[in-house]
This record gives sequence, structure tokens and C-alpha cells, in this order.
Amino acid sequence: MRSIQSFDSKYDVGRVSAPNDNAAFANFSVLENQGKNLFLGAPQFNASGERTGGGAGCQGCHRAPEFDIDPNSRNNGVVGIVGSTTVDLTNTRSPSLRDLLNANGTLNSQAMHDGSLATLEAVINHYNAIPSTPGNTNLDPKLRPQGQFQKLLLAQNEKDALVAFLKTLTGTNIYTDEKWSDPFTP
Repeated sequence: MRSIQSFDSKYDVGRVSAPNDNAAFANFSVLENQGKNLFLGAPQFNASGERTGGGAGCQGCHRAPEFDIDPNSRNNGVVGIVGSTTVDLTNTRSPSLRDLLNANGTLNSQAMHDGSLATLEAVINHYNAIPSTPGNTNLDPKLRPQGQFQKLLLAQNEKDALVAFLKTLTGTNIYTDEKWSDPFTP
């Protein structure tokens, strides 16, 4: 399943023509480039865990160019289990952030491992202010700057920019290449 990724996204086209990820991608809008910079940039925090500058730090866990999860990551503060009130502190993996959207531009499924978030905006809001979950002893330290629960304090235009960037990670290959088609269709 993890091999089913496209590498023909708007991000891939832009990356080929840029000297590095930090350079502006010529095929990106201003908003998409802003989102890329926020995604890749490390945040700066004060003693209260509030972002005072820098990016959103997404790259710390979701590494470009695959946008897969860092294998040393812990949980992200989402501790639910689908269809249950039980808490699960052991879920520490995620698929790539590539191809989150389908060919129509909508999410392929609910987000997070428990399907609790319905939009990219909701995901960004989750990371914008990591919730305090009693007993969560496995929260990734990157989400607890200065020992406090992360507060990115993203402005609406920054949230919009992150959404715009995430949309650039969707390609068309997985929807059109015959090797990814239904093997049971003659």
C-alpha cells in the first residue's frame, strides 16, 4: 500500500526546477510557496510553548520529498480508536501526506488514524494547539516545546497557505496508471 504514491504532483514539478526546497517554486502561487515555507520551517517557541516566529515545523515529522513519517515519531495527540472510547497511546505511524486528495480535489478519507478529522483545515487546527490529553505519556516531544503543549498560533492566512501547499502534493499518476487499476477488472 505504501508504494502507491504518485511523484508527478505540482510539488514534484516545482522541485525539479528549483535548486532546493527552500527556493521559491516557479510553478507555485505566492500562497503555495508560503505554505511550503511554513511546512518546512522550524518554529521558534517561547517558554510557554507559543510560536514566536519561524514555520509550523511539519517537516520535523513529515519529511520531504516523500512526506512520510519520521520512524522515531511518537503519537500526535490523537489518541482515539475508531468506534471506541478507548484511548490508544501507541499509534505513532502515518502514511505519506502525498495524495491526500483524490482527482476531484477532496480528501480521500477522513484524516488521522481514527478518522476523527474531516478536513485539512481541521488537521491544521489540531496541530495549531495540541490538546492536553490526560495520561498521554507518548506524545512526540516535538509537539511539547519547552515542555508545554504546542501552540503554533497560526493566523488564518498561514492556515490557508498550509492547505494550499498540502494540495500540491497530489499527483494524477495513481488515478490514471494502469498498474494501480483494479486487478479484478478484465
